[in-house]
Amino acid sequence: MPAKRPRPDTSSDSSAAAAPAAAAASAPPHEDPPAPSTGSALRHVDLDHLPTPSAGGRKHVSVLRREALDDALRLLASGWPDGAVGGLTLSPHQLSFKWKAKEARLLEGALRGVADTLASLDLRPGGANCVMPPSVAATAVEHCRALHTLRLDEAPCAAETLRAMRGLTRLRELSLGGVALSLCAPLDATALASLAGCAELRLLHLTSTSIGDETLEAIARGCSRLEDVSLCSSESLTHRGVAALARGCPSLRRLDLRNCSLVGPEGVRALAACPNLSHLNLQRVRGATSSLHALGASSAAMRQLSLSLCFLLDDDLHALQSLRQLDDLDLNAANGFEPRALEAALLELPLLRRLSLNSIRFPAPQLDGVVRALAERGSTHLEMLDLNNSSVTAAAVAAVQRHRPTCQVTTVNCDNV
Repeated sequence: MPAKRPRPDTSSDSSAAAAPAAAAASAPPHEDPPAPSTGSALRHVDLDHLPTPSAGGRKHVSVLRREALDDALRLLASGWPDGAVGGLTLSPHQLSFKWKAKEARLLEGALRGVADTLASLDLRPGGANCVMPPSVAATAVEHCRALHTLRLDEAPCAAETLRAMRGLTRLRELSLGGVALSLCAPLDATALASLAGCAELRLLHLTSTSIGDETLEAIARGCSRLEDVSLCSSESLTHRGVAALARGCPSLRRLDLRNCSLVGPEGVRALAACPNLSHLNLQRVRGATSSLHALGASSAAMRQLSLSLCFLLDDDLHALQSLRQLDDLDLNAANGFEPRALEAALLELPLLRRLSLNSIRFPAPQLDGVVRALAERGSTHLEMLDLNNSSVTAAAVAAVQRHRPTCQVTTVNCDNV
């Protein structure tokens, strides 16, 4: 639906009535693009759920149809409404058609039509049907120079386009890559180093790219204001790149290293240089072993930590006791430690709200002992306890429900419950 506007004159009323309701009206939380002097700016156009005719008038549907998309893109390309669009989203989960060259040309025309005011662009294809050609990203980077948010997950980007991103001097949030994209059109790892020219970046998400240490070192030097970084499934990355990121970006608050299996303990220890780090994902990172003591000593801000699929020693569990602000801990399928070490760690986390012990392979009596201790003497803030795929018994679950009646306990695939 179009954004609410102050009452304009009659002529502007009639033109607004003629325009299809192809836009969402919610404003982005950060800076608004400048509005034109005539008319009022449409702040955000959401092409994910275009209205479609029905017996009762117009309704929104979850399947994006070709005709609705084509019409909306033509309108944007023609400068409607007043050429003043601050944000554009096209990331459909379902398409009723195969993405074709015609849609790409129309989308490129729409991007050129709103380029002067566009500050936020989200083009995240939603499946096999929506494979955008690289020319779409190239058009966005070439023409939309005022962008501060650019999300191109699973959208192909040529090396030339990645290099051109250094010219987006206002860019603060950038998201690239993706699992499917890494298989069919992987991003050029060398060209990614050009992102070092985006000095205003605060958020950088690179998923399943082949980024290596040298590229990350360059980005860390050029983008020292980074606060939120995701490098999940970057299989070439080692401790060297992570250490460079920690040194170069001391304001780092969130870091996702999921499935960066080559990152060793030196990389995790280097994160002690980031005192504001509050969210850290070390799923399947071998460097989690024997490195958490260094992290715990300087990470008073740590609130969310994932050690899923990690091999952990009793000493690593002991190190968790210093993370007193932790409220979300994921130990899904973690192994290598004794039940007593786990129990001691959990009892020293007074603010814990969410805990995953999914697939913890302790014998039933030992796991029950941990769960009972947590229920009786652990955090009074516990809201969610994931015990799926474990040996926990009904008696231990009942103890949680008795002592923590507001806690949601999940026990899928638990044979003893």
